[in-house]
Amino acid sequence: SFLSTYSHEIATSPVERGAYINRKVMCVTLAPPPSNVDTSLPEAPPGATARDVLEAHRADSFCAGCHDHIDPPGLAFENYDAIGAWREIDNGSPIDPAGVLVDADKNELGAFDDAVGLVNLLAEGPDLPNCYVRQWVNYAHGERARDDQECYVASLGADFASGDQSVQELVVHLTTSDAFRFRRDPAADN
Repeated sequence: SFLSTYSHEIATSPVERGAYINRKVMCVTLAPPPSNVDTSLPEAPPGATARDVLEAHRADSFCAGCHDHIDPPGLAFENYDAIGAWREIDNGSPIDPAGVLVDADKNELGAFDDAVGLVNLLAEGPDLPNCYVRQWVNYAHGERARDDQECYVASLGADFASGDQSVQELVVHLTTSDAFRFRRDPAADN
């Protein structure tokens, strides 16, 4: 479902797939593109792959600022078409799913050869447990974790990362916490 949800009707979307990985798996906050920027990609010339089109797009330093960390994880999934079927050719040329994963601060987190390599790299990363826990907190509370919940999220993330907590225990902890059981007064924030 991930592959088809983050694709266009008949074509893949490495940008949408990469943005999802950044937002939901790495917990990177992505700013929307500026309103004065044309976000449409040019039509791929014969033989040009999605990678070729995106590399040309990233040649613009204005676009590279975000796309340097959005595009590589999205391109890792290029062997899967818009409905998730395996493919090795894009627009008549071989697909290259390899890349280098960078964080929001442009620190290199490691290289990968394909989607499986990307997943393994993400799984080995120190930030994945915190992001996983943060997504559960966001879901359980029906809103993004607030600044005053950062210690709570970090504590749960540390327990989860150390293996001291299963997913079931995490859900129980979340649903029995005061933050889950009691609604906060939005007027108190003013």
